[in-house]
Amino acid sequence: MWQVLHENRRALYWSLLLHLLFGLLLFVSVRFLADPTLGGQTPKVVQATLMDDRAMEEMVSRFQAEQTRRAADKKPQEAKAPPPPAPAVTTRAAEAAAAAQTKRQADEATRQAATQATLRESQRKLEAEAQNQAQAAAQREAQAEEAARQMHSERELIRQEQARLEAEAQRQQQAELALQRRAQEQRLRQIETEAERMAAEEERRLAQEESQQRIEEEARALEQEDRERLAMAQAQRTRESDAASQSSSDQIAREVDRYIPVVRDRVRQFWTPPPGQSGDRLTKVSLRVIPGGEVVPNSVRVVRSSGNTAFDQSVIAAVYNASPIPVPFGPAFEQFREFDFDFSP
Repeated sequence: MWQVLHENRRALYWSLLLHLLFGLLLFVSVRFLADPTLGGQTPKVVQATLMDDRAMEEMVSRFQAEQTRRAADKKPQEAKAPPPPAPAVTTRAAEAAAAAQTKRQADEATRQAATQATLRESQRKLEAEAQNQAQAAAQREAQAEEAARQMHSERELIRQEQARLEAEAQRQQQAELALQRRAQEQRLRQIETEAERMAAEEERRLAQEESQQRIEEEARALEQEDRERLAMAQAQRTRESDAASQSSSDQIAREVDRYIPVVRDRVRQFWTPPPGQSGDRLTKVSLRVIPGGEVVPNSVRVVRSSGNTAFDQSVIAAVYNASPIPVPFGPAFEQFREFDFDFSP
């Protein structure tokens, strides 16, 4: 009960009001149960104090014991007291006083009954109010339990959602790591492929350099042999006759004049004009060849430039592409081992 009163202040206020009513009723009861012989004496002022249930019960018990003691004391006195002398004359005033006293006692009994009914009604209301408060407290407790269950369910849902999000994030992270790993592997394969390609190109370049070096060595060897043969032939021609030598020199000069235009036409067939170049340029180049017309690698050089580097380089490229070029045999070839010629489109 105290817990209910503590949780419901309205019930506490009703309890205090009930205690106050008990105190007022006690005061009224004491006043009306007083000896009527006091007449019109001035009543004493009773100080009412609000007390708890235990103090109120003790006070009611003491009051009932006091009333019982007074009744017990009054009965022996009434039994021992001599009967009052019969009044000589019964007056209307005495009858009226007795009737008034009887009426007052009846009115007091009626008021006490009404007060008790009021107290019972107040107590019933207080009990109903306390019951309503208890029901409201139980309902609030049930609502609190339901709210706690809902909160627990929401927390469980939130925990499950967090676990799902964490699992999803972990899957995404693993997928990103897998993508990065595949990208790295692909990049490594590309690097390996590029390294293999560069190694193959380097091997081809080395093979070309070795081939070119071998060709140059063979060209130098052939050139040396040609020089030796030329020296031997020239020595033989010198030993023959001066007249024959003069005639041969003229013939070689005519042979050279005849082959120079042929060489120029051969180079012109393999010449590719550079973009945006006009056809009125002239470049003089020098080159070395070996018997058979093969141009010695890295022997072509510009003697007189046309003024345009792109045009000069196109002429050099055309000379290499035209190899082998047409050259004479025999003594006339010596004029073409290293010779110059002019090129124009």
